[in-house]
Amino acid sequence: MKERRFAFVIEQCPDLSVRWNTNTLRPIAPLPPLGVLTLAAVLEREGWSVAVFDNSISKYPKERLLAAITAFQPGVVGLSMTSLNAPGSLELAASLSETGVPLLAGGPHASVRPREVARAIGITTAVAGEADLVIAALAEAVVRGQPVPEMSGIYTADSGEGVTAPSGELDDLPDPARHLVPIESYGRTVRDVTDGAVDSLATSRGCPFQCTFCSNPGAWGSEYRRHRTRSAASVADEMEHLVGRYGSEGFFFREDNMTVSRAHVLALCDEFERRGFRYPWKCEAHVATVDEQVLERMVGVGLRSVWLGIESGSDRMLRRMRKGFSAGRAKELLLFAKSLGLHTASGFLLGLPGETENDIAASVRLAEQTEIDDVWFQVYIGYPGSALYEEIRAHQLVEAQWHTILIPRTEIASFADSSKREGQLREHFRQLARVRCA
Repeated sequence: MKERRFAFVIEQCPDLSVRWNTNTLRPIAPLPPLGVLTLAAVLEREGWSVAVFDNSISKYPKERLLAAITAFQPGVVGLSMTSLNAPGSLELAASLSETGVPLLAGGPHASVRPREVARAIGITTAVAGEADLVIAALAEAVVRGQPVPEMSGIYTADSGEGVTAPSGELDDLPDPARHLVPIESYGRTVRDVTDGAVDSLATSRGCPFQCTFCSNPGAWGSEYRRHRTRSAASVADEMEHLVGRYGSEGFFFREDNMTVSRAHVLALCDEFERRGFRYPWKCEAHVATVDEQVLERMVGVGLRSVWLGIESGSDRMLRRMRKGFSAGRAKELLLFAKSLGLHTASGFLLGLPGETENDIAASVRLAEQTEIDDVWFQVYIGYPGSALYEEIRAHQLVEAQWHTILIPRTEIASFADSSKREGQLREHFRQLARVRCA
């Protein structure tokens, strides 16, 4: 039997903005990979020795990355794949296959195309969906040279039921194994929260909404529609751990949709207050799932900044995207957030099918009228798993393609035109922000 040593590998993403001049395709500052680190913690709990090679941080050339992995002498290697890093991950898998180490693949790309990934050179098995409940049994079987267990979400070249892995209760999972990565190498600076160290964590998973541009439902399956929450005590315990071990001075809750459940958010607020927390924090919220009363309660226990995914100031486009709210409601909530002294941030999409100049103008007006502090206009990019991905293919709006990623045009603009507009609007709102701060 091989050693019970598991190596997770996250290959870096290429900078496609060099080829297509848009900020949307520029690599963002990496955050600790909480999903992978949770899987690592599950394996450690079962007695495995685990290493995490996050090449988005180390940025090793392939030969050096291969040397680092093989020096760990893993019994199993797991590749975390996204649409952007999939080509590099598959190339790495082909090289690792020469070592004879069994290779597993997971993550969004493997979840959307599990059979295709499982048939790639070097990869023996792909996991579709969340792997928390299957990773230990799968790794044990592989390291012992036994047949892959017949569990939902597990695919080989010739088997797999066409479903995603089951999802469990979040409180049953261990905290992410952050000790396996160089935490100081990640972006811990979030100025709209505090000047000190800010760390990310999640209080829930899943989102019941059906935004057409979102690829998460396709990646994580039907379970993604079920919003699952951690207990308030579990979240507060992790925060206290981060303060004690890593010196966290603030927090950024990064998750699919933190505010789906009003009861969940209020329970968190009550727990923060009960423990006397004075930590500043930031979250991402959905306009349709947060109201003035809840927002005010959140501010009372440390909320300093909120990101609202508005996407458009046009009601017509919001309906097309299935956002579930109106531009008028978004404006009300943004203005109320500003009245509470909150730092506000929001994203707006450009380059969508059916978009008109009037729709773009409506987005600009909404952002200007509400004086959003951080305005992010970005061009839509087609990632597999979303409804819009299939729509732009069906309507022949694909201008170019990079592996599985689609570079779209619209009925009124080429991708280059939309990218140029993106840059102009970003500069426009940077200038407005400087004027307001002067």
